[in-house]
Amino acid sequence: MNDMKIAVYDKVANVTLHTDFHLKFGEDLAVVSEQMTLLFLKTNNGWRIVHEHHSELNKTEE
Repeated sequence: MNDMKIAVYDKVANVTLHTDFHLKFGEDLAVVSEQMTLLFLKTNNGWRIVHEHHSELNKTEE
């Protein structure tokens, strides 16, 4: 994970970051680079994720 940014607005927080998921299918490995956004809500029991979104970052030519 990198480029993490956190913005807190009272009882709501927005977190954005870049991440690489390493997925293995049998002997094959795929790496998916994504921009990830998490939306948190502060409750009586602490912070809870209420929404999650993933967008694949542009693929580069090899």
